[in-house]
Amino acid sequence: MRKHIFILTFLVSITLNAVGQSNSQSPFSIYGIGDAQLSPASTYMGTGHAQIAMLSTVSINPLNPATFSQIARPVFNFDLRAETLVLDNATSNQSNTLVSISNLTFAFPLLVRAKRKRNAGISFGLLPRTQSGYETLTQETIPDLGAVDYLFTGDGGLNEMYLGLGYDIIRDSGAVNTLSLGVRGQYVFGNIERNRYTIFSPTVRASNVSRENQIEVSDGDFQLGVTYLRKLYVNREDETGFFSAGAYFQPSSNLSASERDYVYTYTGDVTNPNQDIGVIDTVLNEDSGSEVVYPSSFGLGLGLSLNNRWNFGLDLASTSWSELSIGGVNADLNNSSRISFGTEFVPDITAYKRFFEVMRYRAGFSLQQTRLDVNGGQPLRYGINLGLGIPLFASRSTSMFNVAFEYARRDGGNIQVSETYFNFQFGVSITPNVYDKWFNKRKYD
Repeated sequence: MRKHIFILTFLVSITLNAVGQSNSQSPFSIYGIGDAQLSPASTYMGTGHAQIAMLSTVSINPLNPATFSQIARPVFNFDLRAETLVLDNATSNQSNTLVSISNLTFAFPLLVRAKRKRNAGISFGLLPRTQSGYETLTQETIPDLGAVDYLFTGDGGLNEMYLGLGYDIIRDSGAVNTLSLGVRGQYVFGNIERNRYTIFSPTVRASNVSRENQIEVSDGDFQLGVTYLRKLYVNREDETGFFSAGAYFQPSSNLSASERDYVYTYTGDVTNPNQDIGVIDTVLNEDSGSEVVYPSSFGLGLGLSLNNRWNFGLDLASTSWSELSIGGVNADLNNSSRISFGTEFVPDITAYKRFFEVMRYRAGFSLQQTRLDVNGGQPLRYGINLGLGIPLFASRSTSMFNVAFEYARRDGGNIQVSETYFNFQFGVSITPNVYDKWFNKRKYD
């Protein structure tokens, strides 16, 4: 028991340290408060981010809190994300790789009853909400000053620590029809640093200028969810699967924040990490209260499960990024929308002695109209996803090692730079049962 507590404490500690670091490397994360991550869990990244109505008793779906009522035993999820981003323009390309923690969540049932009794489940965890990380250099020619460079850098993001509950408000005899509601409360925290350096030519008698802006958010909001499940039968006795529908809604929220503006002139080369910067004069150093108006979002999903072999999911989701404002200033973003479709296939869930027959094979795709407004255009992001769920410890185990891969591009909409993503996500989903002997208490130490 002490070993399990130590491992849990260690994971929480390294996750809290990791969420304070940059989890993005896209130049387009300069807009607003950064890019939002689509799927923190490898399970649903493998299905093309389709998850709103995909129900499972052994995996956590944090996007829709109503699904927590389906949890049949304690579940622990931990995921890592490795992202390689290739930036292309008309003349060159560059690539970078970043590894980050994307998911640390727990869930367990509160009530599990047969027949007319209702189920309830609870989940809590730590997730990234937005990520910002960029370094962009542009140049402008100004009369009497010549070429002037502008270096934009940014780092940070917002994270959330959540606690959610799902409960079956309607569940008839045999659980043929089940209607569940869910609510999730979130403590939102994090900071975002945005810097702009104005760099003059050495031949010009003018001081370089640094403008640093840091905003730190610490507040809470909430999210609502609903799911409906209908079992399917060939006749009155032979159950073949179920149909599901789901939705979630997160209202717009006013998040309290503090803001710091620091403007100064300096000497030295800010692009050279080995050279010290000398501050000449402080122009502005001001701390103030601020507010981030975080946008509302909603999603609709359909799911279908057949013969314990096939699972399908279809999602439609939208976020009103045009509502986003920071310190009373609107971020001038567009609303975004996304469609995702995914599937999971298990050849034979009862073939306990044939390992490859009980593996989960996943695939999906997504198409997203992004929130960006670049030169009057709105770029698209489209991706193709593959994934595997590999049983741990024994072929009968419901604990899984999950791995997912995504190939995605963001381009179009008059942008000068296109992005190609090669995303790998991998993690574990631990759901102890009688076949996981490692979890059973030993009679002798």
